[in-house]
Amino acid sequence: MKPQKFVKQVFFSPYIELKAKTNFIKPILLVALLTSCCPDGVETNKYSLTENEKGLVPYQNNKNVAMVYSSGFAFNLHTEQRTIKLNRTETHHCGDNYSTYESLYVKMQSDTPELNIEIEVTPAEYHQSANFTINQRYYFGFNTSYEPDFKNLEVNGIDYENVYLMENQFSESSIISPKEVLYNTKHGVIQITMTNNDKINLEP
Repeated sequence: MKPQKFVKQVFFSPYIELKAKTNFIKPILLVALLTSCCPDGVETNKYSLTENEKGLVPYQNNKNVAMVYSSGFAFNLHTEQRTIKLNRTETHHCGDNYSTYESLYVKMQSDTPELNIEIEVTPAEYHQSANFTINQRYYFGFNTSYEPDFKNLEVNGIDYENVYLMENQFSESSIISPKEVLYNTKHGVIQITMTNNDKINLEP
């Protein structure tokens, strides 16, 4: 008579399954417990943009601005976004106090040529310099509390008042890149000068 073969079967008891789930949930509960024990920080300051600060950037949503290369090629810069954001200062520890501040963010875009301009203005009471970025790579800034660099300036045959000069201290001479921007609060970008001295002008 042949010996009977037995097939070994493995069963997972409900206890083992429950223990596995519990071990998975424990870290989540611990994090939730620690977070709930951390007191919220207090807003100690709130900085709002003044109407004058909002007027530092004249561009409005969905509007085009006519620009022209020194070579004669004309194109439009389109205002894709103009919005006011409410930001919160960074904190480094649980329960730290914080401040909030408004910022005016404007984004302009041209596909041909590929030109992207981003401008961000914060309240001077919080931070006095506005940020001006071209193609997410070239950074300029101008102190909004300073007097303009030129009371009057002729550019491309047109007289402009209260003109700021923004310079890129890190422009790359080995490639063609923006090195200077002329700007005023009435017209916005008046002129962009490249490292090869080509210019992009506001079209008269």
